[in-house]
Amino acid sequence: MILIRMLTLLAIGYGIYRLVRHFRTRPQERLTTPGSTRPLVRCSRCDTLIPPENALIRGDRLFCSEKCRTAS
Repeated sequence: MILIRMLTLLAIGYGIYRLVRHFRTRPQERLTTPGSTRPLVRCSRCDTLIPPENALIRGDRLFCSEKCRTAS
């Protein structure tokens, strides 16, 4: 009986600790994947999403690789 009470109190204490810790962190620190809000562009040939800085440009079209660029 005492063991059940101790485990219950321990679980409640841990829950309170997690809640306090959750609300004390800043929203930026809560992100699990940093950089996940980066804009992406779509390859004109295969529709792959890529970061704009990695895109190859031919005229007004964007490509993910040299292979896609030469195939078009």
